[in-house]
Amino acid sequence: MMTLSFTSIVIFFLVIGLFSIHEKKSNSQDYLLASRSLGPWAIGLSTLATGQSGFKFIGLVSYTYLTGVSSLWITVGWFIGDCLAWYSKVPELLRQKSFEESSETIPEYLAKDKGVVDKRLSTFIGLILFLFLSSYAAAQIASAGKSLQFVFHWTYESGVFLSAFFILLYCFAGGIRASVWTDVVQSLVMLLGMYALVFFSLQKSGGIQSLTEKLSLIHPSLALFFPQSFSFFTILFLSFILSGFGVLGQAHIMVRSMALDSVANMAKVRTIYLYLGYTMSLGSYLLGLAARVLYPELGSLEAEMIMPQITQDLFHPIFSGCLLAALFASAVSTADSQILVCSSAFLIRHSSKNNYLKLKLATFITILFTLFLAIKNSHVFTLVMFSWSVLASSFTALVIIKTKDQRPPSNICFWMIICGTLSSIMWRSFGLHQVMYESLPGIFFSFLPYFIWSKIKKSNKNELLSKKEKEFISTKSFITNL
Repeated sequence: MMTLSFTSIVIFFLVIGLFSIHEKKSNSQDYLLASRSLGPWAIGLSTLATGQSGFKFIGLVSYTYLTGVSSLWITVGWFIGDCLAWYSKVPELLRQKSFEESSETIPEYLAKDKGVVDKRLSTFIGLILFLFLSSYAAAQIASAGKSLQFVFHWTYESGVFLSAFFILLYCFAGGIRASVWTDVVQSLVMLLGMYALVFFSLQKSGGIQSLTEKLSLIHPSLALFFPQSFSFFTILFLSFILSGFGVLGQAHIMVRSMALDSVANMAKVRTIYLYLGYTMSLGSYLLGLAARVLYPELGSLEAEMIMPQITQDLFHPIFSGCLLAALFASAVSTADSQILVCSSAFLIRHSSKNNYLKLKLATFITILFTLFLAIKNSHVFTLVMFSWSVLASSFTALVIIKTKDQRPPSNICFWMIICGTLSSIMWRSFGLHQVMYESLPGIFFSFLPYFIWSKIKKSNKNELLSKKEKEFISTKSFITNL
C-alpha cells in the first residue's frame, strides 16, 4: 500500500510539473524566471520548499537526533539571520533592479555595470556557482535517493539515478515554472505531514515534558541546553546567524525573488516563508528529539533515515507513502531549481533562441555532474552546510553592495568572491568549523576588499578636493594681488 500511494503521489506531482508546458514560452526569460509572472503565495511556498526541503526533513532531523537539545540554537540563529536578510529589503531591490536592467540570472546581474556585462566576472561567478550549487543539488538528489531506497528497498545508487531522471523531466518541461508549481503542492503536504509526525511521535515518546529526562538517560550530553564547549558558544551562535543571513548569497533562492510578479508582493512572500518555514524547522527539531527517545542507538548514516522510519512505524501505509512522496518530490524540485541556476551560470544572452537551446544542453551536463557527486557523497547535512556556507561567503556581500547601488570595479568584485570562497574553504579544511561555522569569517573576508577600496577611494577623493581648494585659494590670492 505504501509503495502504491508513494508512486501515485509522485506521478501526481510530476503531472503538475509537466502541465506547465502549456504555459511555457521558448525563450530564456520564461525558462529561468517564468516571465516574472509568479504570485506571492507561489513564490513564498516555493522558497520554503527550495530552501528547507531535504535539509529540514533529512539533515536537521538527523543532526538533532545525534546532538540533542542544544541543536535548537541552529534553528534560532538561522531564524534571526533569515529575518535580518529578508527585512533588509535586498530581495525587493534585487527584483526591482534586475527587472530595470533586464537581468535574467544572478551572475548576469552581479556582473553588469551601467548595462554592460563583464563576461570574465560573469564566467567566474558562474564557475563558483556551478561547483558549489551543484554540490548542494547533489545533497537533494541524495535525499531523494534515500527516500526511494527506503520505500522500494533499492540500492542507494538506483534511487539516485531515478531521482536524476525526474529532475531532467522537470527541467525540460517548464523550467522554473514547473519547479514552482510543484513546490506549492509539495510544501503544503510537507507542512501537514510534519505537524502530524511531531504530534504522534511526541505522543509515543511520552510527551514533550519528559523528553529531556529520557534523553539524559540515553546520554547526559543530549539533554544539555547549551553545547558542551560553552566557551565558544557566543561565536558559534553568531556564525549560525550569519549562516541564516547568507540566504542572500543563495542564487537558487534569490532567483525566486526575481521571478515575482511585483515588488509590492515581497512582504507577503517574506511572511509566508518565515512563518511557515520556521514552524517546520521547530517541527524538525522536536521530531529529532522524539526519534532519539524512540530509536536510541542509531549511527550517523542510519540517523539520516530516521524520518522515513518514523513515518512507516506511526502511520497507515497510504499516509506514509504520501508523505515520503512529498519529501522525494520536494528534494527533486529543489535540485531542479539549483541545476537551472547552475545551467544558466555561464550563459550571457546574445540570441534568445540560441540561448534557450544552450540552456537545455547545459542542464543535461549539470545533471550528470550532480549525479556523480551524489553517488560519491550521501551525507545530506554535511553537503548542505558546506555548500550553503561557501555560497553565502562568496556572494552575500556582493549582492548587498550591488543592490544598494554601490558599484565597485570588476577587479574588486573578483577579490570579494575570491576572499569569501577561499576563507570559508580553508576554515573548514583546518577543522575550525567545529568552533565557528565558516560563513562568519567567509562573509567578513568577502566584505574586506570592498572596505579597503572604499577607504582608498575616499582618501583619494579628499586629496583631490584638498588640492582643488588650494588651487582655488592660490588663484583667488593672485587675482586679489592684481
